[in-house]
Amino acid sequence: IHVCIFPLCSFLGEQVKQADVILLGFPLLYPMDSEVRRNDLEMYESVTDPTGPAMTWSMFAIGWLELKEPERAQQLLRKCFSNITEPFKIWVENSDGSGAVNFLTGMGGFLQAVLFGYTGFRVAKRRLNFDPVYPDDIKKLKITGVCYLGSKLTFTFTKENVTIEVTRSSSEAQCSGLEAVLAATQQRFPLREGQSVTFPTAGGWIQKAPVETF
Repeated sequence: IHVCIFPLCSFLGEQVKQADVILLGFPLLYPMDSEVRRNDLEMYESVTDPTGPAMTWSMFAIGWLELKEPERAQQLLRKCFSNITEPFKIWVENSDGSGAVNFLTGMGGFLQAVLFGYTGFRVAKRRLNFDPVYPDDIKKLKITGVCYLGSKLTFTFTKENVTIEVTRSSSEAQCSGLEAVLAATQQRFPLREGQSVTFPTAGGWIQKAPVETF
């Protein structure tokens, strides 16, 4: 059974102008299993206008990174570069040069592919998830100035390790504290201002540390 999500235009056989249904997975974070997510990506990639708006392919890339297929994600992310015009690297809405100039939506989509795609960052109600994945030609990714629950964090991702450093904390954050938790093992790492923790590359999340009682 091939399970996916259909908009009305799919039943009418029309070409899809830009990313639409796949936005349910990101940024809306609509609950779905990996089979539905994969089917949506595969189906809509084949019927989406190849010369459509610039933010489209970065959203597809994020979807494939979610599914741990970085090379397929890279193929789609490279399509974004056709929307960059010389000599000043200005983004345009459509790859044929038409549409809005200095197209902020396209730039934002590309940045989201880096910030939320490669890192796996997802902001949940009580935690900040991370689940890094990137192609072989990326050796290290460093994200600075991530503000979460009163603390400012720096993440460094490599194939081998994840390093998280707390560069600044508010007085309230210092009292409650943060911790990193690994999803597979539930191993916990306290996060304190001016210190860093390093562990083998894996998915997990940042959350408030439990309050110790005496």
